[in-house]
Amino acid sequence: FSGGWWLVAAANDRITAHWATLVAGVILAAPVWWHGIRKPRVLPIRVQPVAPPSEAESGWSAGEALYFFATPLLLAWAVRAVAPSRLDDTPGLVALIIAIPYLLAGYLRVFPHFAAIGAAAAGVAVSQHWDGPRLVWVLLGLALLWATLDHRLNRTDGRWYSLFTLAAALQFLFDEALQARGASDAAFTGAWALALWGALATTVVLAAGWWKSVAGGDETRLVKSGLWLVAGALALFGVTGEIRRYFELRSLTAETAHLASGLAVSAWWLIFAAALVVTGFRWSLKPVRLAGLLVAGLAVLKVVMFDLSSLDALYRVGSVFILALVALSLAYLYYRSDRARAA
Repeated sequence: FSGGWWLVAAANDRITAHWATLVAGVILAAPVWWHGIRKPRVLPIRVQPVAPPSEAESGWSAGEALYFFATPLLLAWAVRAVAPSRLDDTPGLVALIIAIPYLLAGYLRVFPHFAAIGAAAAGVAVSQHWDGPRLVWVLLGLALLWATLDHRLNRTDGRWYSLFTLAAALQFLFDEALQARGASDAAFTGAWALALWGALATTVVLAAGWWKSVAGGDETRLVKSGLWLVAGALALFGVTGEIRRYFELRSLTAETAHLASGLAVSAWWLIFAAALVVTGFRWSLKPVRLAGLLVAGLAVLKVVMFDLSSLDALYRVGSVFILALVALSLAYLYYRSDRARAA
C-alpha cells in the first residue's frame, strides 16, 4: 500500500500528464474500497490477530483501518495533482470531489464507514469554501441533512455526523465568526446574531426528536439531555451577549451603557429562570424546573454581589424590584403545585 503510493508520488514529479497520477490513485484505492464493501463491519478495531473462523465476525485490524481512512487523503492529493492552480482557485473543490463518491457508496447502501468519510469531507469542503456566518449556516444545514437522512433511509449513523457537524458550526460561530464581527453588525438582527439564532433553532430541533433515538440505546438520553443543555446555554448567554452589545452600540456614555445593560441582563436571567420553572411545572419536567432554580440562583447572586454594588440607585431599585417580582411568582407556582398534589 505505502510502496504503491510512494511510487505514484515519485512518478508524479517526473511526468507532465498528471491525470495519470489520478488514474493510478484510483487503481490503488480500488482494492481498499472493495475490501470495505466486502467487510463492512469496522468496529471494534483490533490490534491482535484472530483465528480465521472468527475473523469475518470481528472488526477491522489496525492496518485495515489505516489503509481505508488514509486512502481519501491520498486521493485528495492525487486529485489536486491534476490541476493544482485551478483547484486552489476554488477552495473546497478537492474535498467535495472526494466527498461525492464516498457519500454515494455510503448511502446507496448502508456503509457507515464510507458515509462517515463522505460527511467529514463535505464538512471540510464547506469550511474551506465559506467563512463567517455563511459557513455556520451551511454547517447547520448539513447537520439537519444528516439527521433527516436517518429518518428517510431508516439509518442510525447520520445522527453522529449531525452531532459533529453541529459542534463544528458552534465552534466556528464562537471562534472565527465572532472574532470577525464588526461594529456595523447589529445586535439581535445582525448576520452573526441570526447565525446564533439558527444554531439555537437547530439544536432545539435535534433535541426535540430530529436526532434519531434508538430503542435500548443508553446514549439517547445522554445526547438529548446534552442538546437541551446546549440550547439553554445558547439562549441564556446568547441573549445576554446581544443585550450588552445593544447598549454598547447605542449613543450612550460608557457608564450609562454599563448600568442599563446590567439591569437588562439581570431582568433577562430572572425571566429566563421563571420560564424554565413554568415549563417544568407545565409538563412535569423536574430537570427543567431545577435548571430554572439554578439560573434564578445565579441571577440572585448577580443582583446581590454586583448590581447592588455597581449600579446607581434607580437601577438598584429596578434590579431588586424585578428580583422580588420573580421570587414571588416562583413561590406562587410552588404553592399552587403543593395545593394540586394535596388535592
